[in-house]
Amino acid sequence: MAERETKHIIRQWNREIEDETRRLAARGKDSGPWRAVVWGAICALAIVVLLTPAVGGMARLLGVVDRPEARRANRSPVPRLGGLALFLGVFVPALAFLDLGRETRGLLLGAAVATTVGLVDDFRGLRWWEKLAGQVVAGAIPAGAYPLALRPDL
Repeated sequence: MAERETKHIIRQWNREIEDETRRLAARGKDSGPWRAVVWGAICALAIVVLLTPAVGGMARLLGVVDRPEARRANRSPVPRLGGLALFLGVFVPALAFLDLGRETRGLLLGAAVATTVGLVDDFRGLRWWEKLAGQVVAGAIPAGAYPLALRPDL
């Protein structure tokens, strides 16, 4: 999608959001946090759509591709590193639109560790137990950032 078309679509969405906000305000209702959610989703979509081809090209240049083999379904080399574009599509809008409290920081740090494990696996390959250990560590980070309280009334 060309940059001009992307800007046009974003301007159109912005007008629609502003119109809906005015309609809610006319009825005495606050637009609430949904506006930030919509903008976060739009930013995430734009980042992923723009970065996925760039990351794919970078992977091809670096030779980080999944080559066809007997046990693979692909018939031509497929670039790896796609998780990087997805991570940035979540990370950047989260930094811009979310309250960066302890829980959010824990989730983002856990996602960063999981992405790092994926990148290391894409570049040099990890054994199954190394990937599992990295994923357990990544999952433990948000769990440690927001520990469950043992309450008898739950």
